[in-house]
This record gives sequence, C-alpha cells and structure tokens, in this order.
Amino acid sequence: MNYEKSSNLSEDIINKIVSVAYKDAGFSDRLIIKYLSIRNPEIKKLLKEYKATAAAVRSIDPDECPEKVLMRVRDELNTKFENRRTFLLDLYSVVFTKPLASAAAVSIMLIAILSVVLFQKVETTQNFSREEIEIADKQVKESIVILSNIFNRTQETLEKDILSSRVGKPIFEGINLVNNLFKEGEKNETTK
Repeated sequence: MNYEKSSNLSEDIINKIVSVAYKDAGFSDRLIIKYLSIRNPEIKKLLKEYKATAAAVRSIDPDECPEKVLMRVRDELNTKFENRRTFLLDLYSVVFTKPLASAAAVSIMLIAILSVVLFQKVETTQNFSREEIEIADKQVKESIVILSNIFNRTQETLEKDILSSRVGKPIFEGINLVNNLFKEGEKNETTK
C-alpha cells in the first residue's frame, strides 16, 4: 500500500484520516473527513487505503503474532497506562465507552435524589410548654426595655451633647460673626 505523504495534504488532515480509518476519531473529525473525501478523490483514496490496513490489523489473531512482539506491546502498554491511571481517566473511559450505562446510572441517581428530596416529610411542629412560653415572653419584654433605655440615652446624648455643643455652637458662632460683619458694615456706611 502506498502511504506517501501527499504534498497538498497537511499533517493534521492525514492524522485525522488515520484516526477515522482506525475508528479512533471523534464525531466531528469523522464528519470532516467524510465531507473532504467526497470532495477530494485523493483523500478518499488515502482513507480507503488506511481503512484496508486497519481491517487487516484488526483481523490478526494474537496467536499468529510471535510471543516476543506481544510481550513488547504488553510491556509498552502497561508502562503507559500504569503511569496514567487516575480517577478522571477511569471516569472518562466509563462515560465514553459505555454512554448508555453511564446515562442510566446518572438517571437512577437523579431519580433517587429527587424522590428523597421531594417526598421526604419534614416535621417542623415544635411543642413548647407553658413555662417555656412565659420565660420567652419575659425575655422579650426585658430586651425591649433594654433597647428602649438605649434609645432614650442615645436621644439625650444626641440632643444635649452633640447637637448643642458640636453642631449648634459652630453654627451660632458663624451666624454671630455674620451679624457682627453686617453691623460693622452699617456703621461704615453711616459714617461716610
């Protein structure tokens, strides 16, 4: 089979063709290559050749391969996958290799969660004794008296200390200053 790199095909397109031929490509890549193969006979020919090679590779029985080759492949794959075993890789492989099973599991979990949340009876009735109600009433009255005292003190402080000495005094001084200036201005006008 002729696998010479075509001068007008990019490396990316050739990689996608190989992925499609070996059925490793994603859905979008398969659509792209399918569309390109319809429009470009060279891509169509190359895809056909790679598909034939992929079929030949898949048809090889492991018993036909020499044991030495199989051991090298196993060793190479084990070292690659032993280093990359993670929870995310396992989750990825389960979700994308068996989407129906994962969709069913997620659906069952969602139904279980929703049924527990929606159908669970929450009893919020609380029984209080007469003594507890009287104690709470007394505490509320005491806190209202305390707040009333605080507000009264605050009002007295605001009216007596703050407004009269800190706000009113400078205002009165300013008004007296303006009055004095007017009085001096009237004296100067009458003397002219």
